[in-house]
Amino acid sequence: PDDHATPHARAQPDDHAAPHARAQPDDHAAPHARAQPDDHATPDARAQPDDHATSHAHAQSDDHAAPDSRQSVKLLSLETSGNLVLCVGECLIDLLPSGECAGGAPANVAFHLANSRAVAVSLLSRVGRDARGHDLCRQLAEAGVDTSQVQWDAARPTGVVHVRAGARGPVYDIAAPAAWDFIEETAQASAMAVPAAVVVYGTLSQRHPVSRSSIRAAVATARAAGALAVADLNLREPFFDGEIVLWTLRNCDLLKLNIEELQLVSGLLGARGDAAALLDGLVREFRLPRVVLTCGEDGSHIFDRGRSWRQPAVATGLCDTVGAGDAMTAILSAALALGVPLREAAPLGAEVASFVVSQAGAMPHWPDKLVNRSLQVLPPAA
Repeated sequence: PDDHATPHARAQPDDHAAPHARAQPDDHAAPHARAQPDDHATPDARAQPDDHATSHAHAQSDDHAAPDSRQSVKLLSLETSGNLVLCVGECLIDLLPSGECAGGAPANVAFHLANSRAVAVSLLSRVGRDARGHDLCRQLAEAGVDTSQVQWDAARPTGVVHVRAGARGPVYDIAAPAAWDFIEETAQASAMAVPAAVVVYGTLSQRHPVSRSSIRAAVATARAAGALAVADLNLREPFFDGEIVLWTLRNCDLLKLNIEELQLVSGLLGARGDAAALLDGLVREFRLPRVVLTCGEDGSHIFDRGRSWRQPAVATGLCDTVGAGDAMTAILSAALALGVPLREAAPLGAEVASFVVSQAGAMPHWPDKLVNRSLQVLPPAA
């Protein structure tokens, strides 16, 4: 653990804001052996931004999608929902060898949350006012994701990522800048953060100062109102640095990362040791109440307030692995929102991840069998 001593001078004052929902000291007892660990009212045609360019006090030019009257009814239900999950960050197009697919970790999580039918889900992001942006919003809205907080950018394109197979998993070439680098902080987005039970975010969308500021504001607003923050580390070189990593580690109630990311973070902190020691030190240094370490075909290792266990992967045929970890993040986020123990929800997360890797792209629609299984494990709140 002393290997994880973080230089105090690197932290900004707001980095030390004490999380309101942190577990008590005994919740942080980290077993040394845990070294392992990787609705829906159907939206109407709101995906066409220029159809809804209605001005209101909070909109800035035409960059913000303004809900029509039917959307306002849905927004009201979302803002008063006790099981709303707000996903914040990049929404983009993955350019796979097999073709174009919708992607972006927060958008993937939102999509799978919507497919689960367990919780209400809203996405705060930004896309270009182009064909790809329209297609993304249409696909997410049809799945059941509230896209009223997806902003439209007339000056910058919808983000794209070239994805190719590598020896150790997918390799990503992420275009910059993109529309999602310029997510703006708005009064409407702040209002959506207040009732959220869970807010999900990552590090990639913090690469630009504009989105970084807006994302941190949304996370702070949600946590101050009682939400739990789920941080998917999602490190993509060269789009992170020590400050981004430290802020994220200090502002989450569940951290999800993979083995490679554990090693990267530990290197940033000057830590040494095997995976077990590195994870143990990370948990104790940052007082992390919950951690999910994904390990591909070896499953996941989950730590939840002093208890840890291994969640085996579900064997399946492999198409591609893009989005598998996001599927697990979605299920555990829904469990947190509904108060379902992570141990009960994790097997479903493994099932959904297995389904995702058997399909092309990060957002395959769930079969009825998987939806029914979700409704058994994650019964929607009344």
